[in-house]
Amino acid sequence: MRTVIVDANNLFISNFLVNGSLTENGQPCGGINGFLKQLISIISLLKPFKTIVVWDGSGGAINKRSVFKEYKAGRKPIIGSHYSFGQEDDAKKNLQWQMKIAQDIIELLPICQLNISNCEADDVISYIALNKDFYKMDSCIISSTDKDFFQLAAPKVGIYNAITKKLITEQSILAENNIHPRNWLFAKTLCGDKSDNINGIPRMGFKT
Repeated sequence: MRTVIVDANNLFISNFLVNGSLTENGQPCGGINGFLKQLISIISLLKPFKTIVVWDGSGGAINKRSVFKEYKAGRKPIIGSHYSFGQEDDAKKNLQWQMKIAQDIIELLPICQLNISNCEADDVISYIALNKDFYKMDSCIISSTDKDFFQLAAPKVGIYNAITKKLITEQSILAENNIHPRNWLFAKTLCGDKSDNINGIPRMGFKT
């Protein structure tokens, strides 16, 4: 039985940033609109037996910051460039409002929705993908644009990019990057990850 695991924050925020939809009273709602449309598209295309939507839990990165306090430090605020927010707080409140509505709608659908306190979505998704037998899955596809999930690619684990509409496999990662998925974490450790504020070895990159 195929299961699709959706990186909800990844899908929602990508739509919040680019979808300029407004409600009748002019309230930005592009995150909700685009998220739900893409979720429907993902399910229609991949036809899973079960769909699991995973959000970042409250205090999501607290465990990682207890190990590395500079984790994700310096990230810019998430503000859709098409929205005319007066202040950063306005953007944050709207983002939270839209996300809450999206979660409420998912609760009404035959979809499993997870939100684990003190855990980021990628941690929960990885746990589920690595315990397929426990969750009674023959195979699973992780829907996300986050390349960190490449390390999980295996014969029965794929990654679907909803932006490019491309299914990424163990073989395609190896062919395009000359790195096997089981070595992806090692490669990222050497090269670093700017988005997570993790420095690699100076002058070492994926091409060098």
